[in-house]
Amino acid sequence: MISINSSFKSEKEKSEEKEVDISPLRSNDFTETQLLKFWKELIVFVKEQGKSNLGITLGVHPVKLLANYLVELPLSNTAQQEIIAEEKYMILEFLRNKLENDKLEITTKIIEGENNNIPYTNKDKFKKMLEENPHLETLRIKLGLDPDY
Repeated sequence: MISINSSFKSEKEKSEEKEVDISPLRSNDFTETQLLKFWKELIVFVKEQGKSNLGITLGVHPVKLLANYLVELPLSNTAQQEIIAEEKYMILEFLRNKLENDKLEITTKIIEGENNNIPYTNKDKFKKMLEENPHLETLRIKLGLDPDY
């Protein structure tokens, strides 16, 4: 038979049943040089796990150590930000164990910049080349070329 008395346990009895882990947080100091060393190890570890996209994302831009053990990771786009968000806990666990600091946190920052003016189409590529060498237009006309193909 099922006893309904067990469902009416007092809060005091319930709290006594729970075991609380009160182990102190590790907070060893570390330098940016140490962080970068273990960051490289993290990239190797991630690639060995078969997560090459994450490894590439972690290695694109150098990380910066900010105040209060905050690590800033610059990213190129929101797709990289999503990759980091999915694997954030694994990254933090690896770095916290290596650096022996449980207060370590990661923040991401999308940087705007040089990737905005990359030519993709043949016409755009030809225009970019024309900016660097205007004599290409003469050559294109003499040879009867169409930059769209």
